[in-house]
This record gives sequence, structure tokens and C-alpha cells, in this order.
Amino acid sequence: MIQLNQLPLKMWVWLGAKQLSDISAFINTIVISVYALSLYDNPIILGFILALKMSGSVMGAFLTPVLSRFWSHRIIQTASDYANGIIMLALAFSPEPAHPALIVVLPFFMGLFQGTFHVSLYTQVPQFLGANFRHQMNSLLASIHGIAVVIGGILAGILYDFLPVQMIFLIDGGTFLLSGVIFFALRINSNQLNVSASDRPSSKPEKFDMVMLKNIWMIVGVIFIARFIEAFGSSTHNVGFPILSREFSLENPAFLVGWIMALWGAGKIFASVITPMAVNKLKLYYLDESSIFICFLAITFLLFLGVFWSNSLWVILLFSFLAGIFDAATETVYYAILQHSPEGLATDRLISISYFIERAGMGLGILLVGYAFSIASTSTVSGIFYLVSIIASLFCLGITITKAKEQN
Repeated sequence: MIQLNQLPLKMWVWLGAKQLSDISAFINTIVISVYALSLYDNPIILGFILALKMSGSVMGAFLTPVLSRFWSHRIIQTASDYANGIIMLALAFSPEPAHPALIVVLPFFMGLFQGTFHVSLYTQVPQFLGANFRHQMNSLLASIHGIAVVIGGILAGILYDFLPVQMIFLIDGGTFLLSGVIFFALRINSNQLNVSASDRPSSKPEKFDMVMLKNIWMIVGVIFIARFIEAFGSSTHNVGFPILSREFSLENPAFLVGWIMALWGAGKIFASVITPMAVNKLKLYYLDESSIFICFLAITFLLFLGVFWSNSLWVILLFSFLAGIFDAATETVYYAILQHSPEGLATDRLISISYFIERAGMGLGILLVGYAFSIASTSTVSGIFYLVSIIASLFCLGITITKAKEQN
């Protein structure tokens, strides 16, 4: 496994820039969601706004492989953060505090540039450390993302309580621009990380990895379906957390959602330590990576359901922490599968298609769940959406396990 002290300074600076970008993204997601809910007091409109953001992400996912023909992924990431910074500054300097029209229109463009950023970032992972180290690098990214979720969640709750929204957008825009400057200044390639031969994993493919590669389209197809299910189910907490938080405290509607995000992020940080080891252990029990991904996915939904069905603050936060662990593990394994694509199957196209499917699933889910929250309680809506997603995940799990046994 890669040791942290083996990473060059440039890599740590790059990770710091990613963390700044993630913090900015989480702050604006939380603040815009809570503020839009306070403006319109309607879960359907909140769902529509978030669906617009998902639509932008879908467009960004489609554009990235095209843009990568002309510019490097570093330039695409830089431009994406610059664009998001400009959007936040537009909100900050609008004639009235976050003009309602801007709150509705600009999320589409936020999603667009976050989509190009996301696809470019995960396409770069094998280029940094090599495909053999993708589990470790994805876990490290999940840890950095988790730290950003903790900081962004807590900051969003505090800032929303003490500062006008225009000032929050101004700070947010500044951090996006700063991370963009850092991405532009850095050039990193795999030769800048020297790992001794004894530390390198064997290049000989494992048995189930070979099965996965021989059946790449079938396996990827099932995984994409599972990813759609994941995104569809995740729409429940994307819309539901601000609503749950407002029910918890009308005086400070960003309080609970901030702490949920913080504990969720702490779980992601903890997951980065145990996920690579856990995946290797589970492989000993004849589970391939696609089955492990779907198992983690079903457990994640079950834990998020616990968040909505709990009445105690401490139990809510405990379930948030545990959900963060399995959510990060799910992401780590998922992107490791896509990054291990065989020759002739472009990684950026796979990740682009994946991101399109994910955003489409989440967009559809958000529209449906926004309407559902307007006519039913949070516990009822979360129960229906999460349980349906769990059942669908288990169906996909049955397919991957059956296929693996056939090939054994």
C-alpha cells in the first residue's frame, strides 16, 4: 500500500486545492438549498432547482470527453473552478440578496462545471499513481472529500446563522478561484511518485478481475444500473436533509444538515483507512469488485434510512457517520472498477457515461422525491425510496454473483 510520506509535495498541494473546491461546492449546495427552501417554502421547487443542477452535471459529463481532445484535464479542472467562482460572485453581487431568478437559473451552470470537474478528476487518477494503486488513491480522495464535507457542513451551518447569504457566496467564490489558480499552476505525472519494487502490487491480474475484463460490457452494464439506483436513492437525502433540518429547528434551518454533513464526512475520512484492506479481505470470500460495490451500496441506503427514522440527535449523527463510511467505500470501489478499463475502452468515456447515468438518476429521483415530500412525511418518503432502492440493489447483486459463479 502507498505510504503517505511517499507522496510528493506537489501531490499534497493538488489534494489541498481539491479540498478547497469540495468545501466550496458543499457550502453552496447547503446554503442554496436552505435559502431556496426559505424563499419558496415548497419542496417541489427545491427539487426542481436541484434537478436543474443535475441536468447541468449531465451536460458537463457529456462535454468532458470532447473537451479533453483539445485541452488537458488539468486545464478543464482549472476552467471549471474559475467558472464556478464567477457564478458565486454573480450571486454575491446581485442587486438583492441572492435574487430568486439567479437561485433558479445558476444552479444549472454550477452543475455543468462541477460535472466537467468531476469527470476530469477521476480520469486523472491512474495517471498519477498507476492503475495498480487506484484503490489507495481513490480512498485518499474520499478522505480528502470527507474532510471537506466536515468543514463545509459545519461552516455552512455557522455562516448561514451569522452572515448574509451574499457574503457567504462571496467567500465561496473566492475559494473556487483560489483552487483554480492552484490547479493551473501544478503539473503532476506518475513519474513524480517513486515507489520501491517491493511495495508495488503484483501486475498479474486476479482471477475475478480477469472475469470482469472478459465480460466488461455485461459487468459495466449491471454496475451502471446499480449506479443509477444509487443516484436515484440518494435524491432522498439530497432533498430530504434540508427539510429534516428545518423540522428540527425553524430558528436555524441549516444547523442539523450542517452536522449531518460533518458526521457523514467524518465517516468518509475513516473509510479511507479501512476500505482498501476491506476490499482485499472480501475478495478472499470470492466476491468480485462489482459485487462488493453493490453490497456497500445496499448497506449505505439502510444507514441513510436510519437517519430519517431516528428521533434522537445523537442517533441521527451516528447513522450519518456510518453512512459516510459505506458511502465512501462505495465510491472508492466504483471508480476503481471504471479506472481499470481494458485497452481500447477510454476511461474518460466510461466515467463520462457513468456520470451521465448518475446525474440522470439523481435528477429523476429529485423531481419525484420533491413532490413526495410535499404530500407525505419525511419518514414515509424516505422509507419508500430507500427500500425500493435496496431491493433493486439486491437484484443487481444477484446478477453479479451468479455471473461470477458461472465463470468460476
